[in-house]
Amino acid sequence: MVNLDTVTAVAFIAEGSYVRYLLRQYVNAQKMVMTQTAFGEFTNIVKSIGGILEQDRARRFLQRVTIIPDNRSLRTLNL
Repeated sequence: MVNLDTVTAVAFIAEGSYVRYLLRQYVNAQKMVMTQTAFGEFTNIVKSIGGILEQDRARRFLQRVTIIPDNRSLRTLNL
């Protein structure tokens, strides 16, 4: 299982991204998950600055990702 952050998710859909191809090879057939917070940040970025190609890629990408609830530790909440 691979837990994706916002920046990694953006790299997966960015037009002309060399990193995108490396990430696809790394993830391969593993299950991808993303926290609710990362999902919200990702969708806001795609809506704000994503072009048509990125928005289409984002839709297809999100079909392969499982959104999981944020599970912040007590230590993190106290910061």
